[in-house]
Amino acid sequence: MCMRLPPTEVVDQTTSTNDLMATRWRRGEASLYDSVRARYQTHGHGRFGRTWNAPYDTALLYSAIVSTSQTPSRLPLAAGIAVIEALESDGLSLKWPNDVFLHGKKLCGVLAEHIEQQGNTHILVLGIGVNLTACPPGAEKLDRDADVLAERITASLPHLDQLFVRYADYLQSVGKSVRAIKPDGETIHGTATGITEEGALVIDTSAGITTVTAGDVTLKETL
Repeated sequence: MCMRLPPTEVVDQTTSTNDLMATRWRRGEASLYDSVRARYQTHGHGRFGRTWNAPYDTALLYSAIVSTSQTPSRLPLAAGIAVIEALESDGLSLKWPNDVFLHGKKLCGVLAEHIEQQGNTHILVLGIGVNLTACPPGAEKLDRDADVLAERITASLPHLDQLFVRYADYLQSVGKSVRAIKPDGETIHGTATGITEEGALVIDTSAGITTVTAGDVTLKETL
């Protein structure tokens, strides 16, 4: 039996859909799997505090409340798979940890932010931005109906833990030479071989096997 989920609320403008949903949760004004999309964000952000800008009504700017009893770092990776399956297009792949690429260019970014822990359950706000009718230079876009796309992503939210096991199937860097730059500036060169159960990238280097839990990874062929 399918779980009946609340429809995605549409707002014209907000500072950040992630901030909006996190605030609602803390105030007791949101429930699990509640979601919102905005036509415009004034202070959208991605990983490491990077700015996410999109012209008015040209992108899916979406956030939802999700939970897991597994390692929470798995959820944004699984969300990338949910986006790929919702888009239903050829040429889609995942760039570790949580970017969706179309024909080798960035189409979508995912940002998960931890809100609180209730016993063994982690509560997060999951933000997804997809370029639909406009995109920055060097990125890609894919024209889809924002409401339909939001509905499809919302339907996948209760199943993110199950989606995670298929992550490596979409990962563009498996078996390829990569450069990983950690947040502290350390640079690692090697061949990506897969991911751990927690979602860390596994790299085979000249010094042995190492894992990267956070940072930016680039394919050597694109440097």
